[in-house]
Amino acid sequence: MNDEFQSIRELYQRVLPALRTKVHKLEKKGIYSITEEEIWNLLMDKWKKGRGLTLFDIVDDILKLDENMILEKHPNKD
Repeated sequence: MNDEFQSIRELYQRVLPALRTKVHKLEKKGIYSITEEEIWNLLMDKWKKGRGLTLFDIVDDILKLDENMILEKHPNKD
């Protein structure tokens, strides 16, 4: 499997299932107004600082992202 991506958009599309899973988990906890793109943008700041990130690292960060951190960054959300 090739983990090389030609663009950020291509990478986003590749990890979209993980982003959707995270949104679904948040909805199960009663947090309904966070989108896949908001999670992506929140983590992009972290990833820009990292070197040698793998697809596994990115998906892991998405799935392990704490909902309190999301709500801190988006205080007007649920």
